[in-house]
Amino acid sequence: MTRLFRCTFICSVLTVTLFATQASQATLLMKPVADPDLVYAGTLLNHDYHPAVSRPADFLGFEVGQRVATPAQIGAALGAWATQSDRLKVMEYARTHEDRPLFAVFISSASNLARLDAIQTDITMLSDARRITDSEAEAIIDRLPATAWMAYSIHGNETSGPMQHWPVFTT
Repeated sequence: MTRLFRCTFICSVLTVTLFATQASQATLLMKPVADPDLVYAGTLLNHDYHPAVSRPADFLGFEVGQRVATPAQIGAALGAWATQSDRLKVMEYARTHEDRPLFAVFISSASNLARLDAIQTDITMLSDARRITDSEAEAIIDRLPATAWMAYSIHGNETSGPMQHWPVFTT
């Protein structure tokens, strides 16, 4: 064998071994574990809860803050809450590179959730002042509910960010 061929062969074997090791460790990383140094000592969910909406611990088997939930647990909780409350609408808007769902969650009154398309149209109209008059803008502002965008995670593979919203969904 030539020196170049041996070097290429050895590098290829090392690369395959490295990727195989990383893949086997990735399944270990997906299992939530409790780390005593990272456990939040306070109570995160200490509010009045809507009686029809399940608490996060019902899905997790542990309290919020004790450890990180898996994407499957997060998805199951959102799906259940969407069926338990008429004030919550859950939409899958994309998938991560690992094919996990990404969700947009709308919280409002049932009547506002029923008119989300009209609300979106009104907000879009307000976004371009060249398309509407001042009086039209005032009329839109008067009929729109207050809105807030809360992005709890900017990367599709972060699970801790989505768990931050749970107190909002269960009260």
